[in-house]
Amino acid sequence: MIEIGKSTLKPVRKRDKGTGKLTVVLGSDNKPETRIVSNEVVRVTRDTLGGSFGPDRNRKLVVKLAAGDVLVLWPQGTRQKVSIEISQVYRQALQHKAQVALLEKARKRKAQKAEQRASRKVAYYDKKLRKIVIPKNPLSPVDPRW
Repeated sequence: MIEIGKSTLKPVRKRDKGTGKLTVVLGSDNKPETRIVSNEVVRVTRDTLGGSFGPDRNRKLVVKLAAGDVLVLWPQGTRQKVSIEISQVYRQALQHKAQVALLEKARKRKAQKAEQRASRKVAYYDKKLRKIVIPKNPLSPVDPRW
């Protein structure tokens, strides 16, 4: 099996018109000529598509790495092929990673602001409570404010 991104060298063969057999083409150095072959790799995902995919729900996704660094996707058992370049997939993954980091930073900032807001609120009401003047009861030996 050929790994993704790996190419193999195959000898160039031509069909002989007289006999109809395939013969290896020899170069000027009397060695067989070779060519680079990039085979397509096709795989089926383990999980099925979720309910948000409408009529394609509960179908597995077929992924094909075609020549020219193109990724072809389609639901198993259908002909709805979608192709995208590998560089575009990588760009999308980088953008997703940046958005996740930005959202995480915003969540931390929001939690920090909520904590500050709560502490300010407690301080405000504590200060407001201390400003309330409670008249002293001359009959009580203990100060009623405490």
